[in-house]
Amino acid sequence: MPSTPPCEDRSEKIRAAQRAARGGGPARSGTSSGRDPQEERQVRLTAQRILTAHLRYDSLAPRRRRWPRRLDLNRHHWPNTRLDLAGAVLIDFDLSDCRVGGADFGEATFTGEARFIGATFSGGAWFGGATFTGGNVLFDGRPSPARPGS
Repeated sequence: MPSTPPCEDRSEKIRAAQRAARGGGPARSGTSSGRDPQEERQVRLTAQRILTAHLRYDSLAPRRRRWPRRLDLNRHHWPNTRLDLAGAVLIDFDLSDCRVGGADFGEATFTGEARFIGATFSGGAWFGGATFTGGNVLFDGRPSPARPGS
């Protein structure tokens, strides 16, 4: 869904607090829809962490040899997952060392740093129309400067 970045403008925060004091609604700055941009950012970051935690696969995970069957330390891994993040707003997105069945990042907006180091896409990855702003884009460990509209 669309995202409004957190407002860092102190005067807007003061105006929001004054509106709340006059009974004009909650003391939230940002969008007119009443969503708190800071809370929305935290929800997005949490969702991204959960997603990447299930996509990250540790191929070097130690195995216990005493047990007759192998202990799978990657039991929470979601194999062959296809991501549809077309049009998403992703903040400091880190898909490093993740195994993904395929991904559609078409028209997505990456803010901050975007990391794809060691990511494997068995079904390919589409970045058509994606925008990278505010940080480096890392595919092989070397930073690429983010260019608006690229």
